Amino acid sequence: MKKTFISILLGIAALMLTGCSDSEVVPPDPPLGDIQLLARMFRSMQSQDYIAAVEQFKKYRMTNGENLMFDNISAALSSNRVVAEAQQMLDKGNLQSALEIIRHGKLANPLNTDIDKAYSKLLFIEELNNAVTGVRNRQYAAEAMAQLDSLTLLLAENPAYAPQLEPIVKAGESRVKSLSAKEERWGRLGLLAAYENAAMHSEKVAEVLRVEYEFERQNNSGNPLPAVVEDEILGRN
Repeated sequence: MKKTFISILLGIAALMLTGCSDSEVVPPDPPLGDIQLLARMFRSMQSQDYIAAVEQFKKYRMTNGENLMFDNISAALSSNRVVAEAQQMLDKGNLQSALEIIRHGKLANPLNTDIDKAYSKLLFIEELNNAVTGVRNRQYAAEAMAQLDSLTLLLAENPAYAPQLEPIVKAGESRVKSLSAKEERWGRLGLLAAYENAAMHSEKVAEVLRVEYEFERQNNSGNPLPAVVEDEILGRN
């Protein structure tokens, strides 16, 4: 098995020779130390120990110089290491730390498209998380509705997440409706209080407020105030 693995690595090393014709002198095989270093690097990659794999690759490059194929491997190692570290933070529920790791990875590897893709996904997760938090926690109907709109838009752009978050959307719609009803009742209570205060000073102002209250009450008949409140204030005057 070991001989087979080394043979594969020798084959990879042979691919590193660019454009050799039959008339050109073929360079000798890499030293055994390089083969062993590459073997350790690939084993590290297979075990997802990307930090060790990067260090092993750096040692290989110190003695073997530039090569397009191994430049691609270097890019893959860098992106895998950065993404793996970010995933560890996500698994711990630490989104901001994951984003910070990806941002540093982008600065160190500005042309790495895999890191760019991971960064875009994390930004989407951050937006999604903010919208869900807002839908659940905003205390005013308009604010909760704005967050619900943001969540709905994000899911429309990324429908794969929709089934998982559908219960949150439905709960958000119910919560917005409840907040709206609560705010409407508080508004009518304010009208009643203003009416009661005006009744002690100006019958005309009080009558205007009473008409306005009756209009609001009829338009929101499905969301009534407790009858004892209306009777106490309107009946008193």
